[in-house]
Amino acid sequence: MLSSSAIAAKTRSTAQPVNKQLDAPALFTPATPASVQNTTDFYSYGSSYDQVHIHNAEFLHNYNFRGQGMQMAIIDDGFANFLTLPTFDSARNNNQILGTWDFVTNNSSVNEDDSHGMKCFSTIAANMPGTFVGTAPAASY
Repeated sequence: MLSSSAIAAKTRSTAQPVNKQLDAPALFTPATPASVQNTTDFYSYGSSYDQVHIHNAEFLHNYNFRGQGMQMAIIDDGFANFLTLPTFDSARNNNQILGTWDFVTNNSSVNEDDSHGMKCFSTIAANMPGTFVGTAPAASY
């Protein structure tokens, strides 16, 4: 049988205005200076070192785990100019781009669409030593 009586005493408090921005706990600390890359790493990462280092990918790269033999599908809203950007020269020249498809227009062209996918793709596939290197530059996409 269900009872409608309370199981604990309730106390009422007066509502006070809340300033969420000022009351929020400090979850984030100011950015730390960029890490210094080890000069013996296989790749010279350039400006992508901090992003690669977050996951210790340089450790894997140094042990020859660079994405070779792997196929990755990247589904996003566009890969603007990926056919001409030097960031993807290695992927294009080595035939690592296996195919593309635009699910909105139902065709294979994604080069003229939004740039968000291209930016995400660059963090994985870029191979511009000393400038920007991704986390799996030897994979196929």
